[in-house]
Amino acid sequence: MLSRLKAAFPSLIPFTWEESERERYIWFVMEDDEIIGIDKSELTERDFSVLSAFLIPYREKFPMPTDEEKKWIDALQGRQEREGESSYRFIHFHILTRHVEPKAVDQALREAIDREVKIIWKDAHEGIIIEEIEQAKETIKFEEIIDLIMSDLYLNIKLYVAPANYDAMSPKTYHDRTSEQAHLLFNTLGQSVISFTDGMTDLILDRTSQEDRQNIISVLGDYADDLAWLEAMTILFSSSLNISVASKKLFMHRNTLLYKMDKFSENTGLDLRNFDDAVKVQLAIRCLNMEKCTK
Repeated sequence: MLSRLKAAFPSLIPFTWEESERERYIWFVMEDDEIIGIDKSELTERDFSVLSAFLIPYREKFPMPTDEEKKWIDALQGRQEREGESSYRFIHFHILTRHVEPKAVDQALREAIDREVKIIWKDAHEGIIIEEIEQAKETIKFEEIIDLIMSDLYLNIKLYVAPANYDAMSPKTYHDRTSEQAHLLFNTLGQSVISFTDGMTDLILDRTSQEDRQNIISVLGDYADDLAWLEAMTILFSSSLNISVASKKLFMHRNTLLYKMDKFSENTGLDLRNFDDAVKVQLAIRCLNMEKCTK
């Protein structure tokens, strides 16, 4: 649809924070919640009526960025250098709840964090929290506030806490790189707060060729198609290979889980009680999950 609209209205652009641009355009929300604008001079009343029949006219619902946030927006888009020398990190957020009110979410985030941060919205479901790191203060522990945000606003939200940027990269380069990481990890990992350490394995595997990933998956043999076995092993690994803990999570007798492990070893030659073999199996399952996410 976007390409057809672009052909009909060449002035069409994605949402921008530039005030002069925002005033020149009439804005609409598409089905995937992407916001697009069309120059007022290009739209007739009839065009507006037709577009409004299948697109939602956009009404301002984002909090206006502060002056400092506007400077960050310019830096992220490469229009100007960032002022100041403090280190910082980005926390990318992705809201899975279909209908959200960005102003309410923005306010809740600031209240829960209870520290001065910059929040830049990309669209109604994605954005970044910018935390400037001061030596005298501990970094924000997002694991401690995520449940509060989710329960107060009935939101399903994920956070990717990127590693700090100690001025090694420009803000734009750092943003582009960590944004790519966030989009991958939001798809492959299930937890609400994801750190770089949590996602390190997936980030490495993402740079592995598809052919090599298929070779890694092949160590599972027929078990790659056994959903019940894959679920059991995923929970076993998330339980640090503690059979008692995993069996309770699975509502399964521990002997049943042990039997599954022994049967797998018998059929593949890989013993999950052996650290090296367990790593190989976990890598294979992670590769399998990545392949499913990219289909």
